[in-house]
Amino acid sequence: MALPVPAEKRAWASDLDESGRIVGRYDTGRIGRVLSAPLVPILWWPYPYVEMAERAFIFEGGAVTELPILPGAVHATAHALNDHGQIVGSVSVPFDWEPSRADKARGRATSILPLAERPVLWERSEGTWHITELPAMEGMRQGRATAINNSGQVVGSVQLEDRRLAVLWQEGRATDLGSLGGTWSEVTAINDGGQIVGGSYVAEGWRTHAFLRESGRMIDLGVR
Repeated sequence: MALPVPAEKRAWASDLDESGRIVGRYDTGRIGRVLSAPLVPILWWPYPYVEMAERAFIFEGGAVTELPILPGAVHATAHALNDHGQIVGSVSVPFDWEPSRADKARGRATSILPLAERPVLWERSEGTWHITELPAMEGMRQGRATAINNSGQVVGSVQLEDRRLAVLWQEGRATDLGSLGGTWSEVTAINDGGQIVGGSYVAEGWRTHAFLRESGRMIDLGVR
């Protein structure tokens, strides 16, 4: 069986539920934005850089449905879904950025706007899909939602200026899940019992350990 996406387009499947519904992202073949130069400079490249738009999708009943996107966003990715059909993921939106003197010397144009991820939730009501941006944390630069359980608890990560946080979204608010002592932690999954797993830097150096979070505490499972 093949997804009904044109063969010349790229597609990625991220998750599926017990009924066989599949979510992911695909290259639409439409222009997402045109940059005056590529984000990674190619000094001999004299032309504008065209970035193609990617969209989140759900595959069910033998058909692909493109999920809605936030206004102004360029890309969207569906990372996971639960058995109720709620889908979580991220969209990418441009944000203001001024290159450093070194960047300018390497040819990075001031008109380039890098993209920042925003965590989102898709839900269907009366046959129509709707997208909602999940609550932000103070100082959040970007974030993504990576998993959701059947209770509607959503987990993911948020990037602040100096650290990356593992986050739980529930009851309309975002909660910092902590770390194993380092400045980086990220969640990969949550089960219906609310147990959460992921990885985190430890206090000593840049080593990453796997963790299990349950009953309000983070348990070090060792090196990932």
